Amino acid sequence: PVIGSRLAIPDVHLFPAVVLAFIAVLKSRDIRTVATTPDVRRALILTALFGVISVVSWVSGILRFSADPARSTIVLANYFYGIAAMVSVIILVRDWTQWKWCLLALAAGVGVVGFVSFISALGVGPEWAYHYRLTRQAVRVQSTFRRVNQLHSYVAPGMAVLYALFFSRQSPLWWRIVSAILFALGAIALIATGARTALVLLILVLGGVALYSLFHFRDSPLVAGVSVGFLVAGLAAMGALVLVVQTGNVESLPSVLQPAVRPVQLLLRSTDFDSLFGPRSDQFRATAENWFRHPVFGVGLTNFNTFYGVQHEVHNTYLGVLMEQGLIAFGLLLGSLVFVLKTPFHVLKSLEPDNSTVEKVMIAMMILAFILVLVYGLSTFGLRQRIFWMLAGLLLSAGEISRKDKDTETRTLNAD
Repeated sequence: PVIGSRLAIPDVHLFPAVVLAFIAVLKSRDIRTVATTPDVRRALILTALFGVISVVSWVSGILRFSADPARSTIVLANYFYGIAAMVSVIILVRDWTQWKWCLLALAAGVGVVGFVSFISALGVGPEWAYHYRLTRQAVRVQSTFRRVNQLHSYVAPGMAVLYALFFSRQSPLWWRIVSAILFALGAIALIATGARTALVLLILVLGGVALYSLFHFRDSPLVAGVSVGFLVAGLAAMGALVLVVQTGNVESLPSVLQPAVRPVQLLLRSTDFDSLFGPRSDQFRATAENWFRHPVFGVGLTNFNTFYGVQHEVHNTYLGVLMEQGLIAFGLLLGSLVFVLKTPFHVLKSLEPDNSTVEKVMIAMMILAFILVLVYGLSTFGLRQRIFWMLAGLLLSAGEISRKDKDTETRTLNAD
């Protein structure tokens, strides 16, 4: 749902958060309080430099390579909006209670998107949720709901969070039941898009949570056994789906599952690189043949397909940054991602063993969630997705919270 032509409802929540974070920094009068942890500070510095290089590429693209000023300005604004949202999360989320509330909000969002996708798959959803009809019984749900942010970039990471909330010892039984229902709705939402990327993300999130359960809860035979059964059932389901496609019995499936046939059909019918990746294959070739021609600041934001004459905008975060913004921006982005992922691993090591089924599970699943967003970036340009910046902010804020708790514990021991 949107307000006006571009402002989505989630942005109505983000704008006040950015303003509140700015006020908090002004009140503190010390920007260093935003990032007290070295890795968090490094991630923010590299991200800020990435923003600076993006401005240079924006100017260079318009002046040297005739990039569309309006389109490139929108992308630049999206970058800074995302960076501001990430920093806002770090500033405003200052303890584990607030951090968990953010996860609950993400879980609730999965529920809303999953419910809309479910009723749309049944044929009773809103008009803006549909893409086109696949079979007599099934329709394909619009993966963007006709807006920029794709639902599988949000739902797949949210499913990992729902898993963590399900296994939290602090969760009452009713919430565990709700989490399981929302997890199922998230899976249906991914299936209903009929997209290859969504199917890959679904497989990764299901396999990720099953493997994590198997190894993390290995001392619990029940959980480990359920995890093995879950993996076996998943493999059997994929095998059955392939069999259905090969035998042509698609309409024998329930209508909500029929969209899953489309990506399987595309994969099975692919005979070469071009048929497997579609327009992305031209983009891969254009990158391999031309990345060294303008290596410093690239050819300008949003200018990939226009400059190189390929179909569609670039469908890869990393190729897009490399080609449109150059090697410097590409290196800064990868460097910041390293520190975003490094931070929660340090937090995991610092947590006490008795937190193994609370903060540890949640942080591990947040790492999985962010990895899913990074994998999603291999198939489309992920930096415009709000969830990328919000998850990065939550992972970095976990480092700040852990550092604050450790400092408080140290002061308490010294006082004693």
